[in-house]
Amino acid sequence: GDPFVDDDGTAYIVWRKRWIAKLNAARTKTEGPHVALRTAIGGYSEGPCLFKRNGIYYYLYTIAGCDEYRYGYMMSKESPLAGWTAPKDPLVVESNYPGGVWGPGHGNVFESDGEYYLVYLEYGEGGTTRQVMANRLEFAADGSIVRIVPHLRGVGYLGPNQETRRNLARDAMWTASS
Repeated sequence: GDPFVDDDGTAYIVWRKRWIAKLNAARTKTEGPHVALRTAIGGYSEGPCLFKRNGIYYYLYTIAGCDEYRYGYMMSKESPLAGWTAPKDPLVVESNYPGGVWGPGHGNVFESDGEYYLVYLEYGEGGTTRQVMANRLEFAADGSIVRIVPHLRGVGYLGPNQETRRNLARDAMWTASS
């Protein structure tokens, strides 16, 4: 599950198979109805997250599995419990096999200085690499998310680099055995 606290302090939780509910004041259990979201892309779903930007709620959900993972999304201008609609392009990100990113999913969104970032797990070729990836989210004028083409470059520092120690790993000789 992924908790979300709205601007008015009301807390919600989303969880696998497209469920969302309001949390009680103590945030220890759900209260009220459990709402099943009807998404534009069907199939097994897990690893959801919920965030809000400029008055629009976004529900991101992982679809499929393994190197076929991808992130779909829905938007609501009403509330976390109602008004969900599918954008014209309901995918946020999918595999970029030539770019070396296989099966993006199971992540979350954070905001820093007005910029939004999707941080997610990359399943990897054959499930063996399992890396954490980060990409900047961009939004169209209507609030829809511009589809990400995932890459291995990352997003760089989000502030000044405060690390002053010499990087001993860079240019070091290393070996591995099986």
